[in-house]
Amino acid sequence: MQDTSQIWWREITGPRSFILSVAERLQEASLIVRVPDDLPWRHEMRREIESELREQYDYADISVIAIDAEEEVDAGEDVASYILNRFALGDVARQYRKKSGKSITQYIVEKQVLKKNILWIKGIGREAVPKWLEFVCAYHACTPQNGRVVLEVRDDIPYRRPDAVEEIKYSSLVSEYHLQLFCSILMDRMEDYSEDWKRYVSTLAAHLCETDAEIAEYYIRSFEHNQMEPQEILSDIAQDAEYSRRGASASSRHVLSLVRSRETPKLQKRIWEAQLQTLFPIVESIRVTLIDRIKDDLTHYIETQGLEQFGEPIASAYDVEWGLLSHLAWRQDSDYEYYLKTLTRADRAMIQKMRDLRNNLAHGNSCEISQVVHLLSEK
Repeated sequence: MQDTSQIWWREITGPRSFILSVAERLQEASLIVRVPDDLPWRHEMRREIESELREQYDYADISVIAIDAEEEVDAGEDVASYILNRFALGDVARQYRKKSGKSITQYIVEKQVLKKNILWIKGIGREAVPKWLEFVCAYHACTPQNGRVVLEVRDDIPYRRPDAVEEIKYSSLVSEYHLQLFCSILMDRMEDYSEDWKRYVSTLAAHLCETDAEIAEYYIRSFEHNQMEPQEILSDIAQDAEYSRRGASASSRHVLSLVRSRETPKLQKRIWEAQLQTLFPIVESIRVTLIDRIKDDLTHYIETQGLEQFGEPIASAYDVEWGLLSHLAWRQDSDYEYYLKTLTRADRAMIQKMRDLRNNLAHGNSCEISQVVHLLSEK
C-alpha cells in the first residue's frame, strides 16, 4: 500500500512542485528553502528530493544528509571548520593551512569534501542564520556531484537574502487547496463512509489543519468522525507526545496551538467555515426536495391565504425558507386540519431540526456532531 507521505509529496501538485523546484535548482547552485515550522514529513521530503536527483538527473550515487544546526553545531563554532572536520576524509582536514591564502570554504570546494553529498541544514536558529548564509555565499561548487548546501529557514525567522542565493518558498507553492485535495484522496479510500461524509470530513480536516498534511492525515484516519466532536479529536491529537512540538512557536496559528491555548472561537470559526461549505448545500437540497413533495399544498396556501417572508410577499413555493416552513407545518384551519396535509409527523419534526441547523450556520455558529449525523442521515 502506498505510504501516505508519498501521496502528499508525489501526487498533490503543490508539494510536488516544491520537490521538483528544489531538485531543479540544485543543478545550478546551493539554495535556501523557506518552510513553515510545522512542515509535514520532513525526512520523506528530503528522500523524495534525493530520489528525484538520482532518477531524473542521473546522479545515481548522490545523498542528501540532514544536519540539525541547533543540536549538532555549537553556537560559536565556525561553519566551514565544522563541515571540514566532519566530512573531510583521511588527512584532508589536517592538511589545511591558513597561510595558503585560501579560505576554509575554498579549500572544501577544491578538495571536493562534499563530493556526492547535499547537506540539508535544518534547525537554524535566528542568530545562526547569518553565518550559514555567509558559508553558502562563499561555497561555489560546479555541479551537485561536487556538493551542494540547502539552508532550511523557518518562515517566522526574518533575514536578508543575498542576491547570489536563490530562495524557494514552500508557502508560494502549497496552499489549503492542496490539503483539500490530499484529504479528499484519503477519505476516498475509506469505504465505511458515504460520499457526503467523505466530503464533510475531508473539508473539515483541511480547514482545521490548513497546510499540515501530517496532522490532517492523523485527524482523518484515527478517529470515528460520526461519534466525536472535532474539538475532542483535536484534543486527543494535541496530547500525543509524538506531536508535542507541533504548533509550539510563540506566534503559531497551527490548529494544535489553538487547542493548547484554548482559543475556542478560532477553532469554532474553522469548523463553521467547513460546515457552511459542505452542510449548507445539503440543507437547501433537502428543503427543495421537501417542497417538491408538498408543492401543491404550499401553493394552494399561498394563493388562498397569502404569505409574506421578511416583509415581502411570496409568489413561489420554492421561496419558502425553513423558518417559515416550521411555522406553516403546524398551522391548522378552522376544522383543525393541517394546511400542509401531505406532511407527516416525522416531516414536521424534521423541519424543526432543519430550521435549527440552518439558523446555526446562517448566524456563524457551528453544528454539533448529533446535528451533522442527523442531517447526513436525512439525505
